[in-house]
Amino acid sequence: MYLSDYENIFSSIILTVSPTAEKIAKTDGITSVAIHIGNSDIVADFVYKDSEQIVDIISAIKKLPNIDRTVWSEEVFVLPVYGENATSPYCKLIEGGT
Repeated sequence: MYLSDYENIFSSIILTVSPTAEKIAKTDGITSVAIHIGNSDIVADFVYKDSEQIVDIISAIKKLPNIDRTVWSEEVFVLPVYGENATSPYCKLIEGGT
């Protein structure tokens, strides 16, 4: 989702993004809501029974104040991450390396 009037990131997170994200989190079917910096302001995951429910969820979110537009995508496959790929950045941070 993209918010309208998103100029000052710090005041927007407190005044606009957080309350809007909280409203999205209360929407039926939503399983997680995250505030992002980058391509989207708010990213939400949801589960649905059928295509009609997808439309209902997206329509409800579009009606919320400050929502400028929504983008929908579906995760179709997750690749596993093996070995050091998942843990090496954390180990480097703990060990003080770069």
